[in-house]
Amino acid sequence: MFRYTPYWFLLIITSFTFYKYFLFPLYYTNLPKSIDDSSVNKYKKNKWTRQEIKSDDKYYTYSYKFKDHNKKTRIWTWNAPKLESDRLIENYGFPKDAMRGYKGSKKEFENLCKKSYLYIDKIGPVRSWNFNYNDLISDSRPLVTGIADIIKKTAKEEKLKMREVVDLILAFCQDIPYGIPPQYTNEKLIMGLHPPPLGLNNGWIDCDSKAVLFASIYTAITSAPIVLVHVPRHLFVGVPAIPGPYDNTVSYRGKDYIIAEQTGTMKVHLGHIGLEYAKVNNITPVEVTKNYVRPKLPIYSNSKVLAGNTLLITLKEENAKIFKKLKLYYRFTKNGSWDYARLKPMSDHSLKFSITDVNENIELKLRSLSDGYYYSNETIDISKNDYLTLDFSDDKCIYIKSKPLINTYLFSIGEGKSKANMKKTCKTDSSGIFRAIMPSGYYLVSLNKNYKPKMGNVDLSLDENKKASGFKYYDRENNIGIRFDI
Repeated sequence: MFRYTPYWFLLIITSFTFYKYFLFPLYYTNLPKSIDDSSVNKYKKNKWTRQEIKSDDKYYTYSYKFKDHNKKTRIWTWNAPKLESDRLIENYGFPKDAMRGYKGSKKEFENLCKKSYLYIDKIGPVRSWNFNYNDLISDSRPLVTGIADIIKKTAKEEKLKMREVVDLILAFCQDIPYGIPPQYTNEKLIMGLHPPPLGLNNGWIDCDSKAVLFASIYTAITSAPIVLVHVPRHLFVGVPAIPGPYDNTVSYRGKDYIIAEQTGTMKVHLGHIGLEYAKVNNITPVEVTKNYVRPKLPIYSNSKVLAGNTLLITLKEENAKIFKKLKLYYRFTKNGSWDYARLKPMSDHSLKFSITDVNENIELKLRSLSDGYYYSNETIDISKNDYLTLDFSDDKCIYIKSKPLINTYLFSIGEGKSKANMKKTCKTDSSGIFRAIMPSGYYLVSLNKNYKPKMGNVDLSLDENKKASGFKYYDRENNIGIRFDI
């Protein structure tokens, strides 16, 4: 006997069938178990990163492995509501067939644009498509709640300042593999940008997409204003803060914003740029259009830092700006390749670099980009040493004052030895100064490369002979320097 089926039951069955057999298969293709980088335009990936994405009926679950700016390896695991993520992905982009001549009303066209997060920007006779960044970022915030929760928890546990929080968001975005989305996908105009849920599902995104992701995470954490900075063929973010002496900034409506270069794959601190740019084309203020509301479904988030030995390195010289004068390199094995340490300039003009690794030893070398500096290669046991300071101040190192741009010669005598050896040719800088950080010991400086100190006084001890011959003792361990005026 036929029974009447309630209309609400038919509606549920129809919606579920549509989602299961049409919508879900369409976007499940965005969850590759492994990325075929040959199919992604200009794909780049840092070797230490990992992106894993799984899904079920309710959630997308992500596990991203990356390194922060202190070289600590972090693994963040979180989830996002699947239905809302798929809805944003489905809505994003303007239908290609509607671009050829839309037959609906002007209001319907405007609604279609708003739904697609795109709009037509008319400047004079020129019509061009542009992004509705404000709506896209506003609607993406609930979908990155898990990431925001991790960052807020990390900031509290590690007592991070807001600048360090921004650097943490930057490091996360920079280590997401880089790839350029197409102009069209699924018969829709997307203008080479993937919204955050699609970019996270793919496991790769470009500069525009990372800027939107960064802004979505940032505005889910704080209500502070933020801007998007458009330069030729590139987009990055500007965040409000008091600029330091080495920060790159942009000004918008009388307020300074520090540049946050989110793109990667190169690791860049807040205030520094990855690529030089000639001009700023435009600045777009991010004005969130909706209140931030957490998803109704419970959101899971977890983070961990992989164990290792950490070394904090500081380079400095009292009352001197040494940024862009020195480059530091490191490696963990004797025959390994050298990696460049990205030194972070501080407000006192010192430079800092932190690294965490499972290895016990690290070898360091310094390259001077100008005359007047030297640091002899050394190997540090980072299982026992947490800090290393390379201080080129006149009372902390071997400090030579002579005529500008001339060669001086540094001699040393080994422990228990009576014969001096020429260790280093020291070319002074334009101020007539040379600074060296060497192992502790006795040193002497001469303008004569073939100088031979006399140490034949039998009435004196070996150390007394060294001092009588003009040698001075440099105590590296206790930061007691020596000075030669010659």
